[in-house]
Amino acid sequence: MSNNQRILILGGYGYLGSYISEQFLRSGWEVFILGRTKQDHFDHHPHTFIAADLTEIKTYAAFIKENKFDLVVNASGASEHNSTDYISRAQALHNKGISKFLVLINTKRYFHFSSIHVYGKLTGEINESSPKNPINNYGQVKLREEEISHLICQRRNIEWTCFRMSNAYGCPHSTNCSQWQLVHNALCRSFFQFNKFELKSSGEKKVDFIYLGDVANLIYLLANKKNRSISNAVHHISRGVSTSLSVLIQEVTRAAIDQDISHSVSTIAPNSAKPSNFIIDNKKTLDRLKVKDYLFRDVFYEEALKIFQLLTSPSS
Repeated sequence: MSNNQRILILGGYGYLGSYISEQFLRSGWEVFILGRTKQDHFDHHPHTFIAADLTEIKTYAAFIKENKFDLVVNASGASEHNSTDYISRAQALHNKGISKFLVLINTKRYFHFSSIHVYGKLTGEINESSPKNPINNYGQVKLREEEISHLICQRRNIEWTCFRMSNAYGCPHSTNCSQWQLVHNALCRSFFQFNKFELKSSGEKKVDFIYLGDVANLIYLLANKKNRSISNAVHHISRGVSTSLSVLIQEVTRAAIDQDISHSVSTIAPNSAKPSNFIIDNKKTLDRLKVKDYLFRDVFYEEALKIFQLLTSPSS
């Protein structure tokens, strides 16, 4: 792919967006990042920042009219999923923001990030055709966003691709990250701040963890597919195997020991229920890449070390 390809990343300084932005910057694409506040993550990589609030069309309408992009990636989203105002904030972002943005944008392709939470209870082997029955606000919002964005892209003849992502982890690019509640991040920060962590579920609970570096790499590889075999379809971005929380805790504990950080873990949830086993099938995604044995990275320990270093840096 030539280096004159143009990509616009919504939320490109965020937790997920930062990894995607960095991947495309290193790969020679011309990167545009749209967000509310300029960050210094990538000042060593030339790129264009558009200061805008997606819910305020006047803050970006002129820019959108003047530019054309080969690919738009939506890595934005309302944070704090368990807050009482989450649904209202998420609806405002999509109804007043993304929906109007998609009506205006001049692009060939649109990558939309969603979540495996659209399926509801995770049991057995789950593929892209599995029934969708979200059981929480987050899953309901994500499913609705998929439906609306797909409809608008169909009407505008934009190639829409939806990625349902499993449980991502990786060191944030900044302490200002809004995703410290994610278990890997929360465990590291709790060890660092309080020397302990309270686990609210059984340590044997199984989770499909995927490293954000792999997420960004897969998105980059899929963006370079010339036959457009991924368009107008849903794909899983997942590790394809489930790992118990106890394994993650062991690796973060090892990193804490190496950093001389005191730590303890207590479980405040009943341990009677047998954890469900499930697989978030990623065969469809890897088949599109014509890669049977993609080498996913297991870097709980390495990313924990980076988080501890981030939290001890003078700017934190």
